[in-house]
Amino acid sequence: MPDIPKVMLINPPQTYPSELEGEFQTYIPIGLASLAAAVQNCNFTCEILDCLLDTNTTTTQTTVRFGSTDETIIKTIKASKPTLIGITNPFSMFIEDALHVARLAKAVRPETPVILGGIEASIRPNAQLLLQQHQEIDICVVGEGEATLAHLTKVLAHSSFADDDLRTVNGIIYRSSQGKVIETSPRKFIADLDKLPLPAYDLLNLDAIYDHPKYALWRLRQDNVRCAPIHTSRGCPYKCNFCSVHSQVGYKYRSNSVHYVLSHHSTRHIC
Repeated sequence: MPDIPKVMLINPPQTYPSELEGEFQTYIPIGLASLAAAVQNCNFTCEILDCLLDTNTTTTQTTVRFGSTDETIIKTIKASKPTLIGITNPFSMFIEDALHVARLAKAVRPETPVILGGIEASIRPNAQLLLQQHQEIDICVVGEGEATLAHLTKVLAHSSFADDDLRTVNGIIYRSSQGKVIETSPRKFIADLDKLPLPAYDLLNLDAIYDHPKYALWRLRQDNVRCAPIHTSRGCPYKCNFCSVHSQVGYKYRSNSVHYVLSHHSTRHIC
């Protein structure tokens, strides 16, 4: 496999039942920006395709899809020519949107590894079933993705898509060349969050996000105010039976230092 000059991270469109159309709101994909920063920290090129920036809506008798059309997604991937594609699944109800984008990506670039991250990729046996049933997904990243994606990018950049290579990457579930689903050793959660580079805000079209009519629609945002979320901690010690956050960030509470949090302002991209 040739060197990986570019990683594309995709925030897919979102499909709602028609009766829930009014619940849609856009957001800043801080998670993808954090992943992108980790990739860039390894001297690889990265870009973010945020399909929710597109104000297009596609309706059927029972659903409404918010975000880029298939044609736009295909055109963007063709023009970019990424050699590694990562797709996020932030909520279980949008897994079909993530799988649909994965199918589009594979149709355009069949030899390009497609990685799924987020909630469904982090829950067992959901991830195993996805790999068994959907050939458009090659690898699932379990839990926190920064260190795993960086390691995975290095491996795929310097070697072939082979079982022995992937076995060295902790925190993934993948389909082997024989079609067997294999889970590598778990990756420990990041103990010192300050070691993470600041999110790659420069890869986000923040002007378009802020101007989107449905940005932070239900977040009590004042009109015409540019506001942005900042991650300051991970992990939760509680055990609410409706919450799946532990599959991605664990139970142990970890926080960033005050200095790290304040340093976000120095990027001058979120103001």
